[in-house]
Amino acid sequence: MYASVDDYLADKDPAGVEGFLRFRDMVLALGPDVDERVRRSDVAWARDRVFAAAFVYSTRLEVAIDLQRRIHHPRLREAFPTTDTVTTHRLSIVSPRPARRPHRDAADRGVQDRGYRLTHADRSHRRTLWACPEVVARPTAPHCAWEEARVSKSASAMSSWQK
Repeated sequence: MYASVDDYLADKDPAGVEGFLRFRDMVLALGPDVDERVRRSDVAWARDRVFAAAFVYSTRLEVAIDLQRRIHHPRLREAFPTTDTVTTHRLSIVSPRPARRPHRDAADRGVQDRGYRLTHADRSHRRTLWACPEVVARPTAPHCAWEEARVSKSASAMSSWQK
């Protein structure tokens, strides 16, 4: 059993420790009546009974929070009833949440408005892709050929394009 939180975190991964300390600060900010209990496998916080517990597993922070109703969250691993009135929610937090960009470019907004979800890799790929002149030239060449055939005096040029 560990004597303090620092002893518990001494041999843990720094990425997991950072998330743990941020979560600990949020729990302790709930008031001076929150009791911190350092156990062998985790750290728990309680008032009359334990309402939150956390432990570091590799670079991941695992959290258990007891609430009076079931909630849905993107990081929720599982939720199960502990008693008739309390549901325990297990969350897995891999890294601190990145800051949101103040605005998205129009292409991202358009795709997301149609119900598609872009990952960060998709967005960065799109920005770097159109910076390449060869990529811009590829759709430009068929467009130029289309326009040339469209304004051509020969009607066969347009019909051969559409085949």
